[in-house]
Amino acid sequence: TTSAPAADFTLPPAITIDTGAVSYQSALTGSKAAASAITSVQTLDAISGAVTSKGQLTAGGETVAFDVALGDYTALTSVKTTTLVARMDARPLTASVSGDASFSTTAEFKGNVVASTPSLVGLAQWAGADAAASGEPLRTSLEGKIAAAGDVIAFTETDVMVNTTSGRFDGTLDLAGERPKISGAVSSEHVDLRRLTGATPRASLAPEAIQEDFEPLVKPSWEQLLNDLNTLESGPQAAAVAQAAPTAAVSSASGWSDQPFNLKSLRSVDMDVEIRAAQISYGQLDLKQGRVKAGLVDGVLDATIEELAVGDGSAKGTVNVDSRASPPRAKVALNLSKVAAEPIVTELTGKPLLSGTSDVVINATAAGQNQAQLASTLDGKAHFQMGRGALRGFDVRRMIFEWWKSWKFDLAMKTGFERLDAQYDIKKGIMRSEPGFSMGGPEVEINSTGSVNVPARKLNQEIRVKAIPPPTAFPIPVRISGDWAKPSVGIDWGGLFSSSPGLGGPQALAASPEPPPANVQAAIRRVLAADLPPDRLSPDARQMLQSLLPPEEAAPESGTPEGGTP
Repeated sequence: TTSAPAADFTLPPAITIDTGAVSYQSALTGSKAAASAITSVQTLDAISGAVTSKGQLTAGGETVAFDVALGDYTALTSVKTTTLVARMDARPLTASVSGDASFSTTAEFKGNVVASTPSLVGLAQWAGADAAASGEPLRTSLEGKIAAAGDVIAFTETDVMVNTTSGRFDGTLDLAGERPKISGAVSSEHVDLRRLTGATPRASLAPEAIQEDFEPLVKPSWEQLLNDLNTLESGPQAAAVAQAAPTAAVSSASGWSDQPFNLKSLRSVDMDVEIRAAQISYGQLDLKQGRVKAGLVDGVLDATIEELAVGDGSAKGTVNVDSRASPPRAKVALNLSKVAAEPIVTELTGKPLLSGTSDVVINATAAGQNQAQLASTLDGKAHFQMGRGALRGFDVRRMIFEWWKSWKFDLAMKTGFERLDAQYDIKKGIMRSEPGFSMGGPEVEINSTGSVNVPARKLNQEIRVKAIPPPTAFPIPVRISGDWAKPSVGIDWGGLFSSSPGLGGPQALAASPEPPPANVQAAIRRVLAADLPPDRLSPDARQMLQSLLPPEEAAPESGTPEGGTP
């Protein structure tokens, strides 16, 4: 006998799925994915072979609507190529593709893609990455051509938009490794860094740390003298406390955030990307022709600024972030050449304090889980150099020649200079002048030593100001101390009381047209009458204080009647 021939298998014209479920585990990475509540209707055109699937499912806690149309379902089991049009619509992602697909050995697709998400970080979280959202959501979209073969997707002529910044991406997304890897090049005509990151002015440079405009507090000279005389009268211990106070760390009120960083997302993807931008906006900074190469492997970011025009100057440097270390570590090397100082200082302080071109070299490392820890572990060196320029806000020469007046920070005033040089050695967040700050020009020479306490946001600088040209006089000591946003500035009378030779008081340049206030005169007389040793009040200091008092009225000569003539 002979058996009957087997009947050909044919799909039914309609298939309905009601509350189905699918689970998946990657054999390569062990990651798991699942979809539930699958409800869909599949229809088949028996004549053309076209098949569609339309419905919705739940994945990652989100409802996903989908619509797929395949030109010829027999391509699923043959070497045929068929048209494929698919669309998905979910809160984290809306995407559609259209093109040609084949499924014979390795699935392949060539065509067009359009996708958008209201939050790039939210999309990464939905995909399973341990990413933390911060600031405004990064609204992202892309549209272009793709060619997918197996685990590699190639993008060509693909326009990418992040917030309001647009660019062109040509490269690949490789899904075969332990982590997805993005390779290629991104180019843009214009990048607005603040819009790209959703940052607010100045806060993006140092969130929660740079919030107030620079506003120095200039103490009137008579008031500062009275304070220093009171400290002198109180004894050596009070003087030591007053000297240490400006440098005391106040970490609880420093302004640095203790919110932990979440850098785990750096380990969710690898990158080898070159980024180019014809123009870059960041506040008042004039940035052009930027080229950065960024590599990211297993949570270690290496970025190199290969080219960046800053106004008429240039910048180069490297950034390294190791998110695997505990705590995470960062290293920065930056070299700015012939860069205009004013826009950079304005971004940092809110005021155009310096004008002129500068050369800056910074090499620094830090480690920490938050801003406060980074500030307290900052180590490295910094060097600033400028040629001809101006310090804005103060006319220093006029201030020392009219030292008895009250002064306020005023951008209409300025102090010109021919050179400025400052070197700092940084250890555990403390920047110390090594060898010091030096500024010279046609009006004054200024030299300064001291420290900048980054964790506490404090300044403590001893400054020597010398008038140029003569009258000949010793340099005048000035102290700047306190919060770096609102530092206290005043003549260091206390430094003159026991100073070594080589310093002088401002009265040597010009005498006050009015005598000191009565309370200051009383304090001077008390100090002069006290039996203070020379190491606390030197002979020169005694003479200086005496010169500040009004001259004694001359007594009538002997034998001359009062009010009469000889």
